[in-house]
Amino acid sequence: AEAGTRNLTSRTSFRVNVAFVERTACVERSVQFSAPRCSGRLRKPQSSPQGGCSRTHVALDRCSHARAQPMCTLLHRLVACATVAAATRRGPSRALCYRGGAALSAERTAELEALNEAEHRAECAKVEAEAWHGPLEPAGALPPTASFAIPDWSLPDFDRELRDANGDVAVHVTAAPLFSAEECAEVVAMADAHAKKANGWSAIPAGRHTVHGGWVKDIPGVKEWFDDALKTRLYPALAELFPDAAGDGKELRVQSAYLFKYDEKNRASTDVHVDSGLLSFTIALNAKDAYDGGGTWFETVDTLVEMDAGQVTFRPGHVRHQGRGVTRGERYMIGGFLMRADVCEHGRRSVERGVAALGGAVAEANFAAAAGAADAENPAQLALDALGHAVAVSPAVAAAHLNLGTARQKVGDDAGAAAAFEAAAKLNPRDAAARFGRGQALRALGRKDAAAPLFEEAASLDAGDADADDFKFFFNFAKWGPRELDDAVADGRWTAYDGVPEDISLRQDRNADAGALWSELDRAAKANLRAAAADE
Repeated sequence: AEAGTRNLTSRTSFRVNVAFVERTACVERSVQFSAPRCSGRLRKPQSSPQGGCSRTHVALDRCSHARAQPMCTLLHRLVACATVAAATRRGPSRALCYRGGAALSAERTAELEALNEAEHRAECAKVEAEAWHGPLEPAGALPPTASFAIPDWSLPDFDRELRDANGDVAVHVTAAPLFSAEECAEVVAMADAHAKKANGWSAIPAGRHTVHGGWVKDIPGVKEWFDDALKTRLYPALAELFPDAAGDGKELRVQSAYLFKYDEKNRASTDVHVDSGLLSFTIALNAKDAYDGGGTWFETVDTLVEMDAGQVTFRPGHVRHQGRGVTRGERYMIGGFLMRADVCEHGRRSVERGVAALGGAVAEANFAAAAGAADAENPAQLALDALGHAVAVSPAVAAAHLNLGTARQKVGDDAGAAAAFEAAAKLNPRDAAARFGRGQALRALGRKDAAAPLFEEAASLDAGDADADDFKFFFNFAKWGPRELDDAVADGRWTAYDGVPEDISLRQDRNADAGALWSELDRAAKANLRAAAADE
């Protein structure tokens, strides 16, 4: 990246000395620049009156030569070295563009990257014993795929390499089955037999929900079938669809693979999420007519992918999606997360380290959590540092900003949290959590009028989100006055607010008695109503 910076700036009519931040609406000052068959502008605003730092925004207006897309991508990826350069030349106050943010020192950056690399090596050593890897043995041609783009989306690692010929992040769905219906039925039978011997399916948290299934590596018969599928069909397909990221497939490793069983009794969906891997795939194991509902929903393009038995979806791991629950029947599928053994993904690992330090990760799906990030000597500072590093190396990735906002809330930096959540919402306009987080931060800053519409927007973005009711409650509390709120509690239209004791869960709990939960919340709301009104 540093070599790229030197090469690029030597070909242009200016030098970039401070951090480039994508999507910043900076209009105070503008300087035109040109490069070979390219033109654009450098816009540099004055310092924020709230104490934030100056930011530089580079935008290409025209690129006509053959290397146009790589150059655009390169500009997007230069923030890490530009930030380090800015900290060296101008002092740390200008290296991060959040109010109150402090740049990571070169020593701390090196420490975090060393942690990422050590974790990468350790995870490779673990997973290489759990799934096949090595030279591929393709078995036939990949079926045609139906593909769709995820526009205006950036990835934390391999951002350029994971884009298609049009420069888009793309999802590929095989138009015909990659696996026969017969072998899929055999896989389901082996999985059911294993669950019967184990006295039922295991369960793992998927955000606020619990999903049922089992780890592929632990299911006799399925593990052997899966290893052969990696060697002959799955890895060859990834090498064909993502050649710049997967290479020849020899360096691909399965971080985790889980066989899911959705049924009408559970009806649980996963949270909208990104996968813990560079690449991902989803294998449908039974026919669509065996169930109602289901499918994989891709948030940013509002697209539901439904597959028949044997079809497979291949995608970059950092694409937001949700596994939808079923309302009738049973749905079986395998989800796999992959990494490369020869490359450490610093962007993803720093995000995951920050989330783990905040205590919001499942050890089975987050190697940093399994390694004890939440038990660090100062987990709050580790979260701030790791997520600050993630923002530096992946400035256009919404998850880095979103989780940094959460980390700042934890330490009482509401202004910094509001800025981080605002950045996340701009990068992913459909993310309800970014609006909700910013609403909380603004409300803590005394800006109730600005907070209320954010809670309402969060509730309206996805009515199926487990947090949607909470978003509505907070909207009502920001909107109503104390007397109206008292009346709402009295007639059952109560709302959640900060006065509710922390040990009362505000999340939907499908395993709890809903009536008892709401009764307890109602009791707590009434008991704390007057104190909360006085605080307001």
